[in-house]
Amino acid sequence: RENARSVRQTVYMDDVPDQGVPVLDLAQGVKVLGEPVNVQVFWDGYGDFTLQLQTSGSRRFQYEAYSEIRSPDPEQLRHSPFDFQFMEARDYSLLTYQELLPTTRQLAREITAPYDSIYDKVAALEAYLGSEVFSYSLQVPALPAQNGIDAFINEIRRGHCELFASALALMTRSLGIPARVVSGYRGGQ
Repeated sequence: RENARSVRQTVYMDDVPDQGVPVLDLAQGVKVLGEPVNVQVFWDGYGDFTLQLQTSGSRRFQYEAYSEIRSPDPEQLRHSPFDFQFMEARDYSLLTYQELLPTTRQLAREITAPYDSIYDKVAALEAYLGSEVFSYSLQVPALPAQNGIDAFINEIRRGHCELFASALALMTRSLGIPARVVSGYRGGQ
Protein backbone atom coordinates (compact mmCIF):
# COMPACT_ATOMS: atom_id res chain seq x y z
CA ARG A 1 0.00 0.00 0.00
CA GLU A 2 1.00 3.61 -0.44
CA ASN A 3 2.96 5.08 2.49
CA ALA A 4 3.44 1.64 4.03
CA ARG A 5 6.49 -0.19 5.27
CA SER A 6 7.11 -3.78 6.30
CA VAL A 7 7.92 -4.47 9.93
CA ARG A 8 9.18 -7.65 11.56
CA GLN A 9 8.50 -8.02 15.28
CA THR A 10 10.08 -10.69 17.42
CA VAL A 11 7.84 -11.22 20.43
CA TYR A 12 8.67 -13.18 23.58
CA MET A 13 5.82 -13.86 25.98
CA ASP A 14 6.34 -15.55 29.33
CA ASP A 15 2.63 -16.12 29.85
CA VAL A 16 0.33 -15.97 26.84
CA PRO A 17 -3.06 -14.42 27.64
CA ASP A 18 -6.16 -16.46 26.83
CA GLN A 19 -7.65 -13.71 24.64
CA GLY A 20 -4.85 -13.74 22.08
CA VAL A 21 -1.36 -12.53 21.30
CA PRO A 22 -0.51 -9.18 19.71
CA VAL A 23 0.53 -8.40 16.16
CA LEU A 24 0.60 -5.07 14.38
CA ASP A 25 -2.05 -3.96 11.92
CA LEU A 26 -2.20 -5.76 8.57
CA ALA A 27 -0.23 -8.80 9.63
CA GLN A 28 1.20 -10.66 6.64
CA GLY A 29 2.44 -13.73 8.47
CA VAL A 30 3.57 -15.32 11.70
CA LYS A 31 6.37 -17.77 12.42
CA VAL A 32 6.57 -19.67 15.71
CA LEU A 33 10.14 -19.74 17.04
CA GLY A 34 11.97 -22.26 19.17
CA GLU A 35 10.64 -25.73 19.76
CA PRO A 36 6.87 -25.32 19.70
CA VAL A 37 5.24 -28.33 21.28
CA ASN A 38 1.50 -28.65 20.82
CA VAL A 39 1.13 -25.05 19.68
CA GLN A 40 -1.42 -23.96 17.10
CA VAL A 41 -1.65 -20.33 16.02
CA PHE A 42 -4.61 -18.99 14.03
CA TRP A 43 -6.31 -15.68 13.19
CA ASP A 44 -9.34 -14.76 15.23
CA GLY A 45 -12.75 -14.74 13.63
CA TYR A 46 -13.33 -11.00 14.03
CA GLY A 47 -10.61 -9.74 11.76
CA ASP A 48 -8.95 -7.45 14.29
CA PHE A 49 -5.53 -8.99 13.64
CA THR A 50 -5.34 -10.78 16.97
CA LEU A 51 -3.70 -14.18 16.95
CA GLN A 52 -5.26 -16.95 18.94
CA LEU A 53 -3.08 -19.63 20.48
CA GLN A 54 -4.03 -23.15 21.40
CA THR A 55 -1.44 -24.99 23.43
CA SER A 56 -1.07 -27.51 26.18
CA GLY A 57 1.59 -27.22 28.84
CA SER A 58 3.74 -24.11 29.06
CA ARG A 59 2.21 -20.80 28.05
CA ARG A 60 5.65 -19.40 27.14
CA PHE A 61 5.73 -18.46 23.49
CA GLN A 62 8.10 -16.86 20.98
CA TYR A 63 7.14 -15.76 17.50
CA GLU A 64 7.93 -13.41 14.66
CA ALA A 65 5.16 -11.40 13.09
CA TYR A 66 5.46 -9.68 9.71
CA SER A 67 3.18 -6.71 9.23
CA GLU A 68 2.57 -3.83 6.90
CA ILE A 69 2.39 -0.51 8.70
CA ARG A 70 0.86 2.50 6.99
CA SER A 71 2.54 5.79 7.84
CA PRO A 72 0.45 8.78 6.82
CA ASP A 73 2.49 11.87 6.14
CA PRO A 74 2.22 14.82 8.54
CA GLU A 75 0.16 16.85 6.07
CA GLN A 76 -2.51 14.12 5.98
CA LEU A 77 -2.51 13.97 9.77
CA ARG A 78 -2.88 17.75 10.07
CA HIS A 79 -6.22 17.46 8.28
CA SER A 80 -7.67 15.04 10.84
CA PRO A 81 -10.77 16.61 12.37
CA PHE A 82 -10.76 17.58 16.04
CA ASP A 83 -13.97 15.63 16.41
CA PHE A 84 -14.34 12.44 18.42
CA GLN A 85 -18.06 11.90 17.88
CA PHE A 86 -17.29 8.48 16.41
CA MET A 87 -16.18 7.26 19.86
CA GLU A 88 -18.52 5.89 22.48
CA ALA A 89 -18.92 8.51 25.22
CA ARG A 90 -17.61 6.04 27.81
CA ASP A 91 -14.44 5.38 25.77
CA TYR A 92 -13.85 9.08 25.14
CA SER A 93 -14.26 9.82 28.84
CA LEU A 94 -11.88 7.02 29.78
CA LEU A 95 -9.23 8.11 27.26
CA THR A 96 -9.36 11.78 28.24
CA TYR A 97 -9.51 11.30 32.02
CA GLN A 98 -6.60 12.88 33.90
CA GLU A 99 -5.96 14.49 37.25
CA LEU A 100 -3.17 16.88 36.36
CA LEU A 101 -2.80 19.98 38.47
CA PRO A 102 -4.14 23.23 36.98
CA THR A 103 -0.58 24.53 36.46
CA THR A 104 0.35 21.48 34.38
CA ARG A 105 -2.85 21.73 32.33
CA GLN A 106 -2.06 25.40 31.72
CA LEU A 107 1.47 24.48 30.59
CA ALA A 108 0.00 22.00 28.06
CA ARG A 109 -2.34 24.72 26.74
CA GLU A 110 0.52 27.24 26.45
CA ILE A 111 2.79 24.80 24.60
CA THR A 112 0.06 23.91 22.12
CA ALA A 113 -1.66 27.30 21.75
CA PRO A 114 0.05 28.23 18.44
CA TYR A 115 -1.24 25.06 16.75
CA ASP A 116 -4.63 24.18 15.37
CA SER A 117 -4.33 20.51 14.44
CA ILE A 118 -4.27 17.53 16.78
CA TYR A 119 -1.08 16.34 15.09
CA ASP A 120 0.77 19.62 15.68
CA LYS A 121 -0.46 19.90 19.28
CA VAL A 122 0.77 16.40 20.15
CA ALA A 123 4.03 16.99 18.25
CA ALA A 124 4.59 20.19 20.26
CA LEU A 125 4.10 18.32 23.54
CA GLU A 126 6.43 15.57 22.35
CA ALA A 127 9.07 18.15 21.38
CA TYR A 128 8.76 19.83 24.77
CA LEU A 129 9.25 16.53 26.63
CA GLY A 130 12.19 15.76 24.32
CA SER A 131 13.85 19.14 24.83
CA GLU A 132 17.03 19.85 26.77
CA VAL A 133 14.88 20.71 29.80
CA PHE A 134 14.33 16.95 30.33
CA SER A 135 16.78 14.08 30.55
CA TYR A 136 16.45 10.31 30.39
CA SER A 137 17.62 8.42 33.45
CA LEU A 138 16.95 5.11 35.12
CA GLN A 139 17.99 6.75 38.43
CA VAL A 140 14.80 8.61 39.23
CA PRO A 141 14.26 10.32 42.57
CA ALA A 142 11.18 9.19 44.43
CA LEU A 143 8.05 10.77 43.03
CA PRO A 144 5.46 12.07 45.47
CA ALA A 145 2.49 9.79 46.09
CA GLN A 146 0.14 12.57 44.99
CA ASN A 147 0.60 14.22 41.58
CA GLY A 148 3.75 12.31 40.66
CA ILE A 149 3.51 13.09 36.93
CA ASP A 150 3.04 16.79 37.72
CA ALA A 151 6.26 16.65 39.77
CA PHE A 152 8.04 14.90 36.89
CA ILE A 153 6.89 17.53 34.36
CA ASN A 154 7.38 20.64 36.49
CA GLU A 155 10.23 19.85 38.88
CA ILE A 156 12.17 16.61 38.52
CA ARG A 157 12.33 16.53 34.71
CA ARG A 158 14.33 13.35 34.47
CA GLY A 159 13.17 9.80 34.32
CA HIS A 160 12.59 6.65 32.31
CA CYS A 161 10.35 5.88 29.35
CA GLU A 162 7.18 5.23 31.38
CA LEU A 163 7.34 8.70 32.93
CA PHE A 164 7.78 10.37 29.54
CA ALA A 165 4.97 8.29 28.02
CA SER A 166 2.64 8.99 30.94
CA ALA A 167 3.43 12.71 30.85
CA LEU A 168 2.68 12.90 27.12
CA ALA A 169 -0.55 10.92 27.44
CA LEU A 170 -1.86 12.96 30.37
CA MET A 171 -0.94 16.32 28.84
CA THR A 172 -2.62 15.22 25.61
CA ARG A 173 -5.71 14.09 27.52
CA SER A 174 -5.86 17.46 29.29
CA LEU A 175 -6.47 19.02 25.85
CA GLY A 176 -9.42 16.70 25.19
CA ILE A 177 -7.42 14.46 22.84
CA PRO A 178 -7.85 10.76 23.67
CA ALA A 179 -4.57 9.03 24.52
CA ARG A 180 -3.26 5.93 26.27
CA VAL A 181 0.05 4.41 27.24
CA VAL A 182 0.85 0.94 25.96
CA SER A 183 3.27 -1.01 28.11
CA GLY A 184 4.30 -4.51 28.90
CA TYR A 185 6.78 -5.05 26.07
CA ARG A 186 10.14 -6.36 27.17
CA GLY A 187 13.25 -5.19 25.41
CA GLY A 188 15.44 -7.59 23.49
CA GLN A 189 19.19 -8.02 23.30
